[in-house]
Amino acid sequence: MAELTSHPFKKPDVNPDYRADIDGLRAIALLPVMGYHAGFEGFKGGYLGVDIFLVISGYLITRLILKEADESQFSFFGFLERRARRLLPALLLVILCISPFAWVWMLPDALENYGQSVVASLFFGNNILLYLTAGYWDLEAQFKPLLHTWSLAIEEQYYLFFPLLVMGLWKLGRRGLWVVFALLFVLSGAAWLWAMQAAPEAAFYLLPFRGWEFLLGSFCALRSVQLSRWPSELFALLGGILILWSLFVTGGHDPILGRILVCLGSVLLIQVLRPGLVVHWLLARPVLVGLGLISYSAYLWHQPVLALAGVYSAEAPSDLFLLGLLGMAIVLGWASWRYVEGPFRDRDIVSRRSFLVTVLFIGAVLAGFGLAAHQSKGFPARVWDPELVPQAQMGPEFNMQAMAYRAPAFQTDKARVLVIGNSYARDWVHVLREGFDHEAMEIVYRNDRRVCDLASSANVIFVVTPVGPGKFECVDRQSAVYYVGSKTFGANLNWIARIDPANRALLRNPPDTARVQAEKKTAGIIGPRYLSVQPLLENADGVVITDQQGRPLSHDGFHLTQWGAEFVADGLVKRGDLTDVLPARVNGD
Repeated sequence: MAELTSHPFKKPDVNPDYRADIDGLRAIALLPVMGYHAGFEGFKGGYLGVDIFLVISGYLITRLILKEADESQFSFFGFLERRARRLLPALLLVILCISPFAWVWMLPDALENYGQSVVASLFFGNNILLYLTAGYWDLEAQFKPLLHTWSLAIEEQYYLFFPLLVMGLWKLGRRGLWVVFALLFVLSGAAWLWAMQAAPEAAFYLLPFRGWEFLLGSFCALRSVQLSRWPSELFALLGGILILWSLFVTGGHDPILGRILVCLGSVLLIQVLRPGLVVHWLLARPVLVGLGLISYSAYLWHQPVLALAGVYSAEAPSDLFLLGLLGMAIVLGWASWRYVEGPFRDRDIVSRRSFLVTVLFIGAVLAGFGLAAHQSKGFPARVWDPELVPQAQMGPEFNMQAMAYRAPAFQTDKARVLVIGNSYARDWVHVLREGFDHEAMEIVYRNDRRVCDLASSANVIFVVTPVGPGKFECVDRQSAVYYVGSKTFGANLNWIARIDPANRALLRNPPDTARVQAEKKTAGIIGPRYLSVQPLLENADGVVITDQQGRPLSHDGFHLTQWGAEFVADGLVKRGDLTDVLPARVNGD
């Protein structure tokens, strides 16, 4: 017990079931997750820290339920109240603190997504939201302050169903529970292995495919293993090696093996660790135990701090700055643990009535804000003049307007233009419309095998990267084919939102030197038929992100708005490209 009183984060603990090594293991789980979300090169497998948390939760919750059930003291609603006191106050605090920054700093798309995440997080369903919205047009992860609450949603869903399962099976005894848990473990594990190939988003976000991890912890609570000193030392060392190997080696390139190893390592440590073992001594150090104690609050803070910094800055933060942000998250986590999380868990400090009134009131206010942000599509008038920047001329809706050109064949004798590719090709359709006489052209857009039927009758063909040469050999053999380069508008566009509208003309993001080098390499490989787009947007001063009227050229940093299409088209015409193969734009058009 001396270990519990030697660090500054916790008062002397009188709970004989308390394990300092578990809090130390929480710290080992937390740090890689933070490093992963910060984007540090050595932490590509850091996301597996969440799996450690899930195994620990399975162990602790099962142990708690079994202990209270044995003593005939278990109450389902009392259990849920304790979980709510543990999770909700700190979560509400974080959302309450970051929402004003989201309002001021975020562009409409980002704020709309944030509003959806607020509502989903409050109802512990952000994992479901992320699963349903995962896709091509999904907002980039680094601009989602509440991205990480998917794991809290899974835990809360587990807290809701698992106690009911245990109580329903309690008459079977521990042996019966073991048999049922084993069956569920096999079903969930098999479903996870299948989903990793067939539905990876579901495998990552949804509880049925994560249940086997909780159940591993449950097995540890159902039956403990008693070993002598040296076998315990060896198994503890093996468990630590498996965890570190999965976090920093295997997990970065093999998520299936990485998840299996990190869970197996967690089980070994939970089962064999006890005072006197070397690994126990390491995990029970005051710094790790203290970090483990505040791990929930620190976890809550780290992603919002990183995401809001990314939203604010015009360029990607340096590694040193990111380290400072993670340090800030830990400090904020300590303050939340000390002044919010801890007091709200104590019924002598915050009564049940006070807890319910506070949580319901703040939750209702935040949910109302989130719903409003969703319904309004991010309050666009907060950023753009609706008359100057109509929403219909930007975003996926604008991009998809090019689907009107998805004809099965050419129908006229006009200049026949075939455009091949995905959403970037649809951008190019808009550029061609703006830069050349679209009345004198027949544009057909396709991205399937029908292009081979169209290629032979086309006057000019555009293959828009990232398709590139090789996908359609029938097209590569044609003489009038061009390969259109990619484009990017920098690390972040959200900072436009905090610039006075009168000063938004021709704003620029920092130059993307890596993109320039990649463009040169690609152009060298493809040769004279490569049509580079990025130089139309970029010079030594950076890449332009707004036009002369301050309207955005892109809504997401990769795809064009109406004004982006006009800007690229003007640059294309001024550069003199394609004037010999496409009808010139009519003056004043």
